Amino acid sequence: ECGGHELSELPGDLARTAGFRVRGIYLPGRCGASTRDVLWIPLRGDARERNLACAHELLHGLGLRLGLYLNETDWWLCTAAFVAVAAQSEEGALLYPFWMLEAVPSHLIPG
Repeated sequence: ECGGHELSELPGDLARTAGFRVRGIYLPGRCGASTRDVLWIPLRGDARERNLACAHELLHGLGLRLGLYLNETDWWLCTAAFVAVAAQSEEGALLYPFWMLEAVPSHLIPG
């Protein structure tokens, strides 16, 4: 879906490559939203927080395209796996908040 790009690239770029429109939105609690075609990303927070929200909403959107209707916990576990793969490079790790990197099981991120 993302054109063979590495997951360590900016999630917004991955989303656009997959055909999503990426828009900013103000929702409570730094929430985002997604459909099969559009991702709404919080305008608040620092760039790392927005990248995390974008990656999370990208997964939601791809899931909708595939007909997957999972709960929010499932999607956050998917997001953790996504971040673990992205964090295998220093550039990828620097895209996300440090608290998320700490939440990902350390054995998934090479030292």
